[in-house]
Amino acid sequence: MIICGRGQIFLIIGNKLRMSKGKAAPRWLSSKWFGNGFLVFFMTFFLNMIYATVLVAKDIKSLIYRPQTWCVLSNGKYDTNDLQIKKQRINMNQERTLADIAADNYNNGYNCGQALVVAFAERYGFSKEQASQITAAFGGGLGRQRLTCGAVMGMGVLAGLEDGNSVPGEKDKVKTTFNAIQMMTEKFKEQYGSVTCGEILGLKGYAKAEGPAQHQEIPEAYKGRPCALKVKLAAQIFEDYLKSKGIAEDKQK
Repeated sequence: MIICGRGQIFLIIGNKLRMSKGKAAPRWLSSKWFGNGFLVFFMTFFLNMIYATVLVAKDIKSLIYRPQTWCVLSNGKYDTNDLQIKKQRINMNQERTLADIAADNYNNGYNCGQALVVAFAERYGFSKEQASQITAAFGGGLGRQRLTCGAVMGMGVLAGLEDGNSVPGEKDKVKTTFNAIQMMTEKFKEQYGSVTCGEILGLKGYAKAEGPAQHQEIPEAYKGRPCALKVKLAAQIFEDYLKSKGIAEDKQK
C-alpha cells in the first residue's frame, strides 16, 4: 500500500496526539463552489504579486541608485534629466504657487529661511529634509539675533543654487549671482523698508522700518504668524526673477 506523504502533520496531530475531535469535515469544504472560489482568490493574489514584482523591476535603477545632494555637492554636477523632470513637475502645479507653499511651510513650523528654500528644494535636487537642515540657523534673523531676515537669506541661497559658481574663478556666475540677490534684496526693502529682522518687526531696541507691506491687512490664515507674508513676498520675488530670466534666455535664442 502506498501512503501519500502530504498531510502527515495532520495525521500526527489528529491521531497520535489525539487532538482531533473526530468530526467529519464540513461538506462545503469539498464543494465545487468553494474549490473554484479559492482557486480564483489564489490566482488573483498570485497574479497581483507578479504585477507588483514587474513594477519594482521596471524602476529597479531608482531603488539601487538615485543621486542625492551630497553627490551633487561633491562632484559639482547635477543629474540633468532627473532635475528636468522635477522642474516640469513644479511648473505643472498651477493651482497653488510656490509662494503660497512657502507661506504654508512657515505656518507649519519651518523658520523663515527654511520655509522659502524648502518650497523650491525639488527644483535643485534637494529633499525637504536637506533644505531644512541647510537653512536651520536662519530663523529669527540668524539664530534669533534679529540680524538679516531669514527669508532674505533664503533668497541668497536660492540665487546661489540658480546661478552661483560651483568652483572658484567663474567670475561671470559670481557677477550674475551678486546682481540677482542685490535686485531681490532691493525689491524686498521696497515693501518692508529694511532687511533687518528686528527693524521689520519693530522690536525693542530697533527703529521700526516703514514700507507699504507694513500697513497691509494680515489675512486670517496668517494671524499670529505675520512673518508668513514676508516669506511669501520673498518667494514671489524669486519666482519673478526666474520668469524674467527665462524671458531673457528665450530672447537670446
